[in-house]
Amino acid sequence: MTLRNQIIEQLGGRLFTATFTKADGSIRKAYGQIVQDDRLTDDHPNVITFIDYSIAKEMHDAGKANVRRMKLEAGTMYTIKSGKTIISNAS
Repeated sequence: MTLRNQIIEQLGGRLFTATFTKADGSIRKAYGQIVQDDRLTDDHPNVITFIDYSIAKEMHDAGKANVRRMKLEAGTMYTIKSGKTIISNAS
């Protein structure tokens, strides 16, 4: 089972908070809801798609979607929390 499928299975449609390393090396904090993205294939097993409610108003005002992707690769730090469920690679 891929990391993406494990996260989708554990979180379902629950809201979460996340802190993760972006592709440029900076840290992003977000809160939202994991969604199934049929465009992601098995070529990208560590990428999850989520609705980012932390940017909802500004994206709505700009006429854009607030859907983002989070790449959870080795060498990047991430922590996803939802209730008592914590998924993290931070030590």
